[in-house]
Amino acid sequence: MASDVYCTREDVYRYGLPRGLLASPARLVAAVYPSTDVLELADHGFGDATSGRTAVLLRAEAGGSVPAGVTAGTTYYAEALTDATFQIYAAATGGTAVDLTDEGANVVVRSEEHTSELQSPDHLVCRLLLEK
Repeated sequence: MASDVYCTREDVYRYGLPRGLLASPARLVAAVYPSTDVLELADHGFGDATSGRTAVLLRAEAGGSVPAGVTAGTTYYAEALTDATFQIYAAATGGTAVDLTDEGANVVVRSEEHTSELQSPDHLVCRLLLEK
């Protein structure tokens, strides 16, 4: 049997694990763009229009605020635009993106789908994928 092999989250997705399958710990959103209703978060791992939206919760870190148009603690559905940008929707399918009317501050997002024992902020154990 091969020894433990470690890889990045990107490696796991590259070798066949569908995006959004591994939940991310709560992460600070890099930017919110109200003019386009887009949020930025590198390597977010959320599903896209083809694979399906990912259920997420948004909240603010201490001293911050969620963007106007968002209710903290409400389940929204993130749809990836790129590996670093996404929009949130009120429904898992259909509808339009939530209208973000300001940037908020210290906004944190956390995936609510597919909790995994394999997750860590830096690396994932990939042995099962590589031993196929």
